[in-house]
Amino acid sequence: MPDADLTTLGGYRLVRKLGAGSRADVYLGVGRGETAALKIFRPSTPRADIGRELDALGRISAAVADAGEATGTAHCVRLVDVATAASGLPAAILARVVRGSAAQLLRERQSIELGEAVTLIAPVVAAMSAMHSVGVAHTRIGAASVHLGAAGEPVLLGFGHVHLFGDRPTVAVLDTDEAPERDRNALAAFVAFVLSHARGADREARVVQLTSWLDASAGRRRVEFAAELESLLFELAEPAPIEFGRIPISPSAVPARVGELQTPIAAGTANPVTDPPEPDHPPRRPGHIPSWLPTWIHDSIMASPAASARSRVVTSLRGVRKPVWMVAAAVTAALLAAIAFVPQDTRSSTAASHPTVSNHASTPAAQETSIPTPTPLPDDPLLALPLLLARRTECIRARSVLCLGGVEETSSGALADDSRLIRGLQAGAEISASAIITAPEPTLVERLGDSVLVALGPKSNPASTLMIRGKAGWRIRGFLSGKPAKSSG
Repeated sequence: MPDADLTTLGGYRLVRKLGAGSRADVYLGVGRGETAALKIFRPSTPRADIGRELDALGRISAAVADAGEATGTAHCVRLVDVATAASGLPAAILARVVRGSAAQLLRERQSIELGEAVTLIAPVVAAMSAMHSVGVAHTRIGAASVHLGAAGEPVLLGFGHVHLFGDRPTVAVLDTDEAPERDRNALAAFVAFVLSHARGADREARVVQLTSWLDASAGRRRVEFAAELESLLFELAEPAPIEFGRIPISPSAVPARVGELQTPIAAGTANPVTDPPEPDHPPRRPGHIPSWLPTWIHDSIMASPAASARSRVVTSLRGVRKPVWMVAAAVTAALLAAIAFVPQDTRSSTAASHPTVSNHASTPAAQETSIPTPTPLPDDPLLALPLLLARRTECIRARSVLCLGGVEETSSGALADDSRLIRGLQAGAEISASAIITAPEPTLVERLGDSVLVALGPKSNPASTLMIRGKAGWRIRGFLSGKPAKSSG
C-alpha cells in the first residue's frame, strides 16, 4: 500500500505499488473510469531530468494526436496527464500496460514462432523511428523496456534516460547524432536477442541473412536502417498473434505493416486479461504430452514420481487373465532359447572394443557430446565466457572443427562461421588477428533465463556475444558487431 499522504493524486486513488526505481515509484491508480500507472518522482530526482522525460512523453503524445494510431509512437507508453505530488514535483499519469515485459515472455515461453517474433519486433522498430522524427532518443531499448498491452501489442516503456535533440530533426542530424545511433545499436541487439528464441531460426536462411545484416555496423549509422529492417522482418515471416497460454488475444494485435496495431478494447466487450472466454476445444495438455496417450499415463508423466506410474501400471495389469500370462511366458521362453543358439559374430565384439571413427563424427551434434569442455564452466556467464573464448582459440590453432562442439552451440551461426574458418586454415590459409576473439572487459547487457547477451569490451570487435546455457553448460551462439546499449532492466 502507498504511504498515508499518497492516497489520491490527479483524480486517481492509489491502490498499490507496481514498482520502484532509483528515481521514482510507480503506483496503480483507479479513477476516471479507468486504471493508470502513476509515476511519482522522488525528491532527490533532478527537476531537469523530470522535465526532459515529461517533454519526451509530451512530444510522443502530440505525434499520436496529430497522426493517429498509424504512427509508430502509438507503441510508446501514453502520457495521460501530469499532476503535482505532495513533494511539489510533477508526477506522470501514464496509460497502464497490463502485461509483463518481453524479457518475461521469452523467459516463460523459452521459444516463440518466427511470426510471433515479427509481431514483437516490428512495432518497436516503428516506435523508434517515430520517436526520432520528433527528436526523442530512448537510449534504453531492450527486452526489459518492451512490455505487452492487453491485446499483446508491444509498448515501449522506461523513458527515464531519454535524450532530446530538437523538435523536428533533419535527416543529417539523425545520421550524425550519437543518441539515435545508440538507439539503432540497441534495437539491433534486441532484434537478434528475440530471433535467437525463435523456433527453427538456426535453420532458416532468411534469419541468418537478417542477423548478418544486423552485424554490419555501417547500416546502423543511417536513418534508413529502420525502414530496411522493417522490410526484412516482413520478408522473414507473416506476423502471428503472441500466445499467452489459454488467454487469446485480439487479431488486431498482429501488424499488417509497422504502425498498424490497434489496441483499444471496445466498451461492453470482455477484457482478454480479466475475462478470458471459455475455450471451444479441450485445453492443450501441459508439457506437449500427445493427446492420444491414456489419461493415467499423462498424469503419471506430469506427476513425475516413479511410484505413481508403477502403481497405475500394476493396477492396469491386474485385470489380465491367467491364460494370457501363460501364453506370454511361453513365447518369452521360446525367444530366449532362440537367442541362446544364435552364433555370435566375433567381428561385432571386435568393432565394439575398437570403434571406428564415423563419417558423421564431425557433425555439430556429435561435437557437442564427444568433445566436452576440459574443465567445468562456472555458472556465471561473465566467468564462463573467457574460458570459452580461450578454448575457441585453441580449436582454431589446432585446426579442429570437432573441438568447437565444446565451445559453440549446435547448429548456431557461430559454429557454422568458425567451421568455415577452420576448413580454410586446413586448406592452407593463415590465421588472421581478427579470428582471435577475447573479452577484456565483459559486461552483462541482457539476460533472459538461460540466454545472455554480453558486451566483450569497449574496443572489441565483435562488440558482444550471445550465449546459451544447455545441459553441457554455457555455449556461444553468435557474435554481434556494434555497441549494444546496456539494458536498464
